[in-house]
Amino acid sequence: MKINLTIIIVTSILLFGCSAKITKEAAQIAFHSQMSNLLDGCQRLGTIKVEYEQQFLLSDDGNLEQLKNDMRQKGHDEHGADNVVFINAEPVESGLFKDEPLTLDSLKRGEIFGDDMIYGQGVAFKCD
Repeated sequence: MKINLTIIIVTSILLFGCSAKITKEAAQIAFHSQMSNLLDGCQRLGTIKVEYEQQFLLSDDGNLEQLKNDMRQKGHDEHGADNVVFINAEPVESGLFKDEPLTLDSLKRGEIFGDDMIYGQGVAFKCD
């Protein structure tokens, strides 16, 4: 009985404790996977650069979601942005860059597997 309870607790922690995290501020920032006409009347505030260390307990989708959340948070913290546009991401494996920057689609396909860090870039906007 005690072993079964331990297994249930450990499994719950692994399944539910390992998900992308987002703050209240970052959750209020719109995230765009490309430039959009919706941003035409907005003020461009500056670039966002994020260094994200992948978490081995997160899936590729979970790591991608956390990268996006970190970009949103940095847009808020550094620029007071309410919109963030993804530009690119560069995975780093053992200190060596891969040949080409990745897109959000290639990240979703799992092309980040085995990499230690992802360097993401985007642009912060303020829309009134």
